[in-house]
Amino acid sequence: MTQTLELTFTNDLKKPLKLQLSKIEHDVDATKVRNSMAALIDLDILRISKSKPTQVQSAHLIDKTIRTLFDVSTTPN
Repeated sequence: MTQTLELTFTNDLKKPLKLQLSKIEHDVDATKVRNSMAALIDLDILRISKSKPTQVQSAHLIDKTIRTLFDVSTTPN
């Protein structure tokens, strides 16, 4: 099972800005994630085009299981 950490910020235009980090292999907790998100805002390294994140909005840990039903590259005709 693969886990993805999705970080959502609010930008200076009051719109959501999402950052997804895939293949999370260690336990994460809300306090560390919130503090890290605040640090990213303070460092101003997520600026894109004419907007930048200004507020921490949410963080989600997404579990994803992929079950292959068929794959023509590995299944004979």
